Amino acid sequence: AEVEFYRDGVRDGRYQRFHPNGKPAVEARYLNGQLLEPEQGFASDGRPLDADGKPISRMRWWFRRWSDPAQA
Repeated sequence: AEVEFYRDGVRDGRYQRFHPNGKPAVEARYLNGQLLEPEQGFASDGRPLDADGKPISRMRWWFRRWSDPAQA
């Protein structure tokens, strides 16, 4: 499933794609059809993917959520 918004025929705002279990798979932000920053991918258990496309370790994920809840 996907959630996306269009304005004047181009993608604008938040874009989300989900895994079959309902957890986010991809999040991105668009402005007038242009990607503002690189898409953030997620594993099926909700962990963010690193630059190689592999999920970050559970310990690092836990620490990131613990130290900055707004980021997770």
